[in-house]
Amino acid sequence: RSMTTRGPLPDARELLLLKAALLEGDAACAAWRAWRAQADLDRIEQGSFRLLPLVFRNLEGLGVEDPWKGLLQGFYRRAWCENQLLFRRLASVLTRLHGDGIDVLVLKGAALIDRAYRDAGVRPMADADVLVRRRDFVRTVACLRRTGWTTEEPAGSRFDASPAAFRASYHAIGFRGDGDRLAMLDVHDRPFQVYARHPVDIAEERLWRDAEPFELAGVSARRLSAEHALLHACFHGYQRQDVAPIRWVADVDRLVRANERSLRWDRLLDDARRWRVVSALRDALPFVAREFATPVPPAVLRRLQRMPLALTDRLERAMRVGGPKWLADYGKTLAPASRWLRERGAARRLPVGATIEAGYRLFVKLPKRHVSRVVAGWFRRKGAGVPHTPVSQIS
Repeated sequence: RSMTTRGPLPDARELLLLKAALLEGDAACAAWRAWRAQADLDRIEQGSFRLLPLVFRNLEGLGVEDPWKGLLQGFYRRAWCENQLLFRRLASVLTRLHGDGIDVLVLKGAALIDRAYRDAGVRPMADADVLVRRRDFVRTVACLRRTGWTTEEPAGSRFDASPAAFRASYHAIGFRGDGDRLAMLDVHDRPFQVYARHPVDIAEERLWRDAEPFELAGVSARRLSAEHALLHACFHGYQRQDVAPIRWVADVDRLVRANERSLRWDRLLDDARRWRVVSALRDALPFVAREFATPVPPAVLRRLQRMPLALTDRLERAMRVGGPKWLADYGKTLAPASRWLRERGAARRLPVGATIEAGYRLFVKLPKRHVSRVVAGWFRRKGAGVPHTPVSQIS
């Protein structure tokens, strides 16, 4: 996977589109007109494109007549049809896994449609995501392969070579069905991750104990509690991604509004602190409350600002948002080690191989990289025009 390039906050144009999708009355109409005046549907970025069905439903509810209404309605209908097919395929997977005694939680869009949006056409989805217990991950892969699903390469080959090594570096594996061009099912063994290769270890039992039942395409399923779904939406959305990840704003806003009276805010904040992911809430919730009047209680926002951030949280936040770069570099090694030791107890030592690799990275590779950056920056500031020699080549 390529290095992610887009930050989590919308730019000025994307903010207009989000307001057209989420606000009410004249504010939504004005935002839509301003966005449409500068938009070119032939060149619209994917992150914005997948918001258009939600915009259609909002404008339709406001009784807005617009030259683009037919196009928007077409996008909505296509998303509705594709989601129905996706739900049916996911339901068959759930039935098979349940039959093998494997517990499954539905994540992301497939779980949010019924709970937060209540309209299958407003949130397009390219794939479905499920979470299984860590002890069931290898068994889940085997079960799906027996039923005709194939693992996406090269992840499948890496998994086959060493399931333990694969799971130490990856949080999920993608599956394709017969005739699929891309993976449409992602199986996770941990709910939180930074990028594709930095899984965030947490004590998982709380997730499963609080999980809620719901129905998906006529099949009984389970999903995260409203509090954990909100935390997941903030953590997963508020990080750099290849496609502009601005849909997290809609997910968070709709989740809070749909569960406003039942959200247990104290439990949400306590779990975020326990799992050291407070920064995701601190970044996301004030933004949606300020820009979209999302009903986050002021007391919750004040408490968030007072909550200290654990070092692991700071390291992973730097990785999620792309800076400070030096902190993100060290986070790639220190954050997983910190979580490994915390989960298994300080008495358990890191494996010898992992310890040697981490030591080399921390005390050799990263210092060289940072010195190299400093030297290169010095030459740029001086404008000397002297070609930069990497530190690794200095004798």
